[in-house]
Amino acid sequence: MLAIVLTVLKIIGIILLCLLVTVLVIAGLVLFVPVRYRASGYYRGEYAVYGKLSWLLHFLTVKVSVSKDNELQMVIRLLGIPVYDMQRKKRKAKKQTVKTESAEEEVSDNVMVKPPVPHRLGNKEKTKETEAVLQSEGQQSSDGLEEKGTPKEEDTPAFWERLKILYAKCKERIMNIKYTFLRICDKIKDIKDNITYYTELWQEENTKLAFAACKKELLRIWKDIKPKKFRINVLLGTDDPGTTGQIIGYCAMLYPIHQGNLIVVPDFENKVFEADFSLKGKVTVYVYTIVAYTLLFNKNMRRLKKCLLREDS
Repeated sequence: MLAIVLTVLKIIGIILLCLLVTVLVIAGLVLFVPVRYRASGYYRGEYAVYGKLSWLLHFLTVKVSVSKDNELQMVIRLLGIPVYDMQRKKRKAKKQTVKTESAEEEVSDNVMVKPPVPHRLGNKEKTKETEAVLQSEGQQSSDGLEEKGTPKEEDTPAFWERLKILYAKCKERIMNIKYTFLRICDKIKDIKDNITYYTELWQEENTKLAFAACKKELLRIWKDIKPKKFRINVLLGTDDPGTTGQIIGYCAMLYPIHQGNLIVVPDFENKVFEADFSLKGKVTVYVYTIVAYTLLFNKNMRRLKKCLLREDS
């Protein structure tokens, strides 16, 4: 009996260990295997942009393309098998709409519309209607005579009552003006207090350290997300050769940034602008986990959050 219990516990332990190993392997793949991206495009009167994302030796791939003539296209594949295709969904939706329209046309053709039958009144109904009309006319004439015979009594208020009403309205308006003025003064005071509070907060040493930490983490994100290789080719020409030369000079001044990956070919005779580009890089998830951890558990950042939200007050 003891041997059976031990074997069962052994099997359960092996299963749990296998599950733990699989979870760790999946977490490691998600955290440390980068997502690689590529993009390319051109502009020559018309534009087109193509993009591709791949992860884990093309285990997951996402392709996106946009152009002037074609709409947005996106395809998601797992191990080369298409899981999501935007164009296929659009085709299915168009087919369904065409089928429903054809069915509605068939139903409308088969349905026979009957003309409305005019309603004819009998002699009795006509006599009843004429009597009702005569009675209503007689009542209206009698009401008119009564109105002429009995003049209306004008219910006009006295002079002092009108004066009291006017005084009450003037008093109410003056009080409203007073309250609005006091409300504006309170708002101005609150704005002044907020300005002094945030200027003092900005000048504190802990706030400066918090912003330095944010700057450091943003630089880390930029280093991870920026393209490792890129190339931009531009054919540029303006009406004035002088302005074209100035633009070429500015591009040459930016050489420390693009390091020769931006090539601008001038055209001093024609007004033209054409360009094409290509870039590729990678994004790793563990960088963003480190950034989130450092920003969440940084003392200066937590203090700055409390001060901005004024949780202590």
